[in-house]
Amino acid sequence: ANGGFGPRIGILGLGGGLCDWRGRSALEVYEWLREEDDGEDLMPGEALIPPEIPEGVLPFCYLGGTLFFCVDCRGGEAVLLYDGDADDNRLQTTQFDLRGWFSHWLAGHSFWSGPDGG
Repeated sequence: ANGGFGPRIGILGLGGGLCDWRGRSALEVYEWLREEDDGEDLMPGEALIPPEIPEGVLPFCYLGGTLFFCVDCRGGEAVLLYDGDADDNRLQTTQFDLRGWFSHWLAGHSFWSGPDGG
């Protein structure tokens, strides 16, 4: 499979698979979050200005809106949460490495509490 499974909206595809709300694959979201924003890609009324995420931190699971789980490919495979709507500290650590993240999800556990879990 090229994405399309997982919590919330799901794992992003690498090209031709599941995309985010703008039709971007995991690699395209990575490039978007790495570029310096000039505001040209914003839709009318949209205030999202993506920050630069570190090189090697790949968004891999789309949660909706501006939320993504990311894997830190620089070593250790830590799973981070990117929140594009946060005022500061948009990239937050989680308790999971990639294997632990998948184990947690496959066991049917939620990543946070809320009306639809996750």
